[in-house]
Amino acid sequence: MPQYRLFRQTASLKIGAAIATIILAVTAGLTQILAIAQKPEAKRSSSPTADASESIAPCSFGDNFEQARQKAFLAENLARSAQTAQDWNLVILRWIQAIEGMQAVSLSSPKRAFAEQKVSEYQHNLAIAQLKAARVRQQLPFESFNSQFFDEQLLLYLSYTAAMGAPDILIVGSSRAVQGVDPHQLEYDLATQGREGLKIFNFGINGATTQVVDAILRQIVPEDRQPKLIIWADGLRSFNSGRKDLTYQGLVASRGYQALSAGIRPQLAIEPDLTNPECDLIPFNSISRSSPNRSYSRQKSSQQLIFSPSLRETILSATFLPKPSKIALAAEIIGTNANGFLPIETRFDPATYYQENSRVPGNYDADYLNFNLNGEQTAALNRIVAHSKKHNIPLVFVNIPLSNEYLDEIRLAYEEEFSQWMQQQADTQGFTFIDLLSKWGDENSYFQDPSHLNRYGAIAVARELATHPEIQFPITNP
Repeated sequence: MPQYRLFRQTASLKIGAAIATIILAVTAGLTQILAIAQKPEAKRSSSPTADASESIAPCSFGDNFEQARQKAFLAENLARSAQTAQDWNLVILRWIQAIEGMQAVSLSSPKRAFAEQKVSEYQHNLAIAQLKAARVRQQLPFESFNSQFFDEQLLLYLSYTAAMGAPDILIVGSSRAVQGVDPHQLEYDLATQGREGLKIFNFGINGATTQVVDAILRQIVPEDRQPKLIIWADGLRSFNSGRKDLTYQGLVASRGYQALSAGIRPQLAIEPDLTNPECDLIPFNSISRSSPNRSYSRQKSSQQLIFSPSLRETILSATFLPKPSKIALAAEIIGTNANGFLPIETRFDPATYYQENSRVPGNYDADYLNFNLNGEQTAALNRIVAHSKKHNIPLVFVNIPLSNEYLDEIRLAYEEEFSQWMQQQADTQGFTFIDLLSKWGDENSYFQDPSHLNRYGAIAVARELATHPEIQFPITNP
């Protein structure tokens, strides 16, 4: 079975998804956080934040049940007086430790059944603490780009690269990318082909056009953190120069873009230092062996992992902690995972969808308004191609699927014209064009709505790309 985390909208597994987001987002892939601060705390100071200064050296793994109860007691007490994001981050850490302790109770222990019930209780409390931490998050360490989703994806990307280094494969595009290509599935499928250890990040942005993608690739991604492969997943809408590019207009009007134009790239206020010899040793057996960065964390000689004091402080710092993006969907709150991917559980059912949503014909669809493939978006495409050639990065454009319910006669005519034009651009300029437009048009279970994939569709796209003969995937890291 694929070893990737699937997010569900049911109440119990939604909490599990929140846990995964918290664990991964706090250190952007450093799952070692679960083993931090294992020893019982000393008497707590009157300030909840002061608890962060307690020693975080590993403890002896004795009675897991009693240690878990101690962590839960501390979490409850801290939550009563927590005010700042850092306070709530510490509450989150204590609930994570409490959950880990209860899950570690032996299956043969008479305490096991009770411990399982406490895990469910602690998971609920953890989810609440995570949401409260998000609400009081401190200021961004860089100027805003006038979009909460953009700011949060950028913050997550910076945190990811600080923890993992530059991704080998960078996925870019609009919402059709952010929820249409599953990085974990792609990592898994490539690993089964002998390309284990490749790092993949989805830097999709809701509403992104070709001009927005151009700004991300050429102005935001640093020169020393260029990927080895760019997968640009999107469609016609991003290339129509005849419609107003409100997303890009908002971007260039932002203070973040003004700073960018002045040569100031966004960066984290705190950078982790993994070279400091003064460190804590974290037991290796607490690290997930299926983690995509397991080669990064392996220490065969001592079977231990090293955390520097500065990284400890970073983990507890609200400036470093990325808040998962919150998007209202079907009366639920979900968020991007640690690799920037937004997993959507909803399955498109035309019979019920159109009871609540209007059926808009193609001739009234603003995405095709004043259809023009020879304007500012095309100029941005040319800049992206030139950038990829300059850095010797293979560029792959994937035309993301649309449902047959969406592709009426008018839309289909525009889409076919776009596909032909895009293939010509690829042949002329030397990049790869993969047309998946009608690949799963009748598979409504792969879609969230008529024009966006859900996580099942995103998995299917990842599997398709992993075996596509035209894609030059990077060589596996040593």
